[in-house]
Amino acid sequence: MKAPSKSLRAGKTELDDCVSGLSCRKNNTKYSQSEAWEIIFSFFQTSEVFAILHSFPNVYLYLLIMIGDLLHDVLITSLIEWAAFISSLLYVWLAACQNNWCWHFAAISSALYVYLCYVAQLYADTLLQVFYVFMAFVGWINWRKGVTNTRKVVRIHWKYNLFCVAISTVIGLLTGYGLFIYTGNPGAWADGLIFSFSLIATLLLSQKYLENWIYFIVIDLVAIPLFWSRSLKLTALLYLLYTIFAFIGYLNWLKDYKKQTS
Repeated sequence: MKAPSKSLRAGKTELDDCVSGLSCRKNNTKYSQSEAWEIIFSFFQTSEVFAILHSFPNVYLYLLIMIGDLLHDVLITSLIEWAAFISSLLYVWLAACQNNWCWHFAAISSALYVYLCYVAQLYADTLLQVFYVFMAFVGWINWRKGVTNTRKVVRIHWKYNLFCVAISTVIGLLTGYGLFIYTGNPGAWADGLIFSFSLIATLLLSQKYLENWIYFIVIDLVAIPLFWSRSLKLTALLYLLYTIFAFIGYLNWLKDYKKQTS
């Protein structure tokens, strides 16, 4: 591995606190400060994509801090969050592929996130995850009806779509206001809106409305900073991946819809 550039060595002391945080125990394995630095630098020094960042030491330093912080949180992430993370990825990927098994993993991940969101004091998301467990069974039943005659992808009428957006906004703001009064946390507003729009998006997904993926893309982008601020870094990363999968799902379903109508 190449030695760090002068600009990186000059800024190394500013990263000491972040990197020393990686000195932790997970599964009885000790990660020393030097090993933590090795992890970070090996990633950046072997990546051609980030080679250009050597010319921008401030940006490079900031990214190193973020990577170090994320690595620290990943190393100490609980097994429950890891299980929720993996089952959630499987759920979204299988849903994008229109595989009925997606609902099994949806039920598992949602049940785990009921606990995680409650501990993080994301009470609207806790209720949302309870709803997800219920909707996993509803979605499985609806999709099973089309086993012999695959349920077709459909489009939502713009009037119905406008109604969904309006009712979700009202419910989200009312929920956010109630949570803000109860907790005093500014993140309650985002929590409330994520809650209401996710309800609608999940209903649309269970009925195979194409536009459900657009809802989820917006929801995921709002959820990323919310979970990051609650120290659920792995879950924030999950929602970033959700955004990518939702985009893929939209393209796959759109292609199928065009085939159906051609």
